[in-house]
Amino acid sequence: MSWDLIMALAQAELGLFILPTLLNKEAYMPRFSSGGLCAGLVVVTLALFMGFNAPMSAAIAGLSALGWALVFAFKGTKREG
Repeated sequence: MSWDLIMALAQAELGLFILPTLLNKEAYMPRFSSGGLCAGLVVVTLALFMGFNAPMSAAIAGLSALGWALVFAFKGTKREG
C-alpha cells in the first residue's frame, strides 16, 4: 500500500466529521475557526500535490478544504429564532 493512499484514507476519515456540521440546520461555527481550518487545509493540499507528489491525498485534502469553506460560508453566522 502506497503512502499516498494511506494519507488519502486518513484525510477522508477526518473529512467525514465536516458532514454533521453542514447537515445540521442549527449548527454554528465561528468564522475564525472554520476559516483557519480551510486556510490550513489549502496549504496542506498544495504541499501534498506539489511538494510530495501525492495527488490522491491532495485531492482528498482539497475536498476537506472545500467542506470547511462551505462551513465558513453557510454556518459562520448564528441563526435567529
